[in-house]
Amino acid sequence: MARRRKGELPRYRLHKQSGQAVVSLPLGGGKYRDFLLGPFDSEESKRAYTRVINEWLAAGMFAPPTV
Repeated sequence: MARRRKGELPRYRLHKQSGQAVVSLPLGGGKYRDFLLGPFDSEESKRAYTRVINEWLAAGMFAPPTV
């Protein structure tokens, strides 16, 4: 996984094994948690990405506990 630059949001990307969209959010200490968002490039997955990112930002940039 490419490193995220400071101030850059985690990327919406394809999870090749499942064909779903995924975003990896940092947990701290160099660990990340993947959130599968639904079929890649679908409106459903794009809405899920926006929701997960907003929850992550609201939680002070720590991964939200639920998807």
